[in-house]
Amino acid sequence: MANQLPPSRTALLLAFAAVYLIWGSTYLGIRFAIDSMPPLLMAGSRYALAGALLYGFMRLRGEPAPTWRGWGVALLIGICLLAFGNGGVTLGEQYIPSGLAALLVATVPMFLAVLGWWSGVAQRPTPAVTLGLVCGLGGVYLLARTPGASHVALPGHEGIGMVLVLTAALVWAIGSLYSKRHQPSPSPFLSGACRCFAGTGDAGRGPSSGRGPGL
Repeated sequence: MANQLPPSRTALLLAFAAVYLIWGSTYLGIRFAIDSMPPLLMAGSRYALAGALLYGFMRLRGEPAPTWRGWGVALLIGICLLAFGNGGVTLGEQYIPSGLAALLVATVPMFLAVLGWWSGVAQRPTPAVTLGLVCGLGGVYLLARTPGASHVALPGHEGIGMVLVLTAALVWAIGSLYSKRHQPSPSPFLSGACRCFAGTGDAGRGPSSGRGPGL
């Protein structure tokens, strides 16, 4: 097998920029979308459409359908990453600005490092990694301690929003660690489609998600 060349610096910078612009803009997109749709209906519909398109495309390309066990794995990962992870962030953005939600999601690396070590999935964080995580969390605290005056759908309940987003970050990390050793399919694209389908359970609860502070 021919040795693969490492990606160029330009490719790395473009990929990093894509993460910032495409992934980062998700929080702002959620902020505008939940002004006109129930939060969980919006989140579930989004992943139902993405999963259907990607699953259909990969099956047309000849990828075999996942086994029943694979669908079970997809369900567990989808519940963690999409139903709790994305769903929690979506609900949380009813109470806090999108910028604050994005900052709180920055706690995911801390959860990954600590839970990965405790579960044996990853090695114990080195002193340098620990220092970096502490500094990063300190920065998140300094930026997040004053939520600001940005428009939110349900003002006056910042604590609820923060708890929802932090819980979403924790469960997202748990799902990510589980997915390191378990995947619905050998194809990462088909696996992603299956996880999207599993996350569409949010859609059925969308109309009942409510607009009041009591969830």
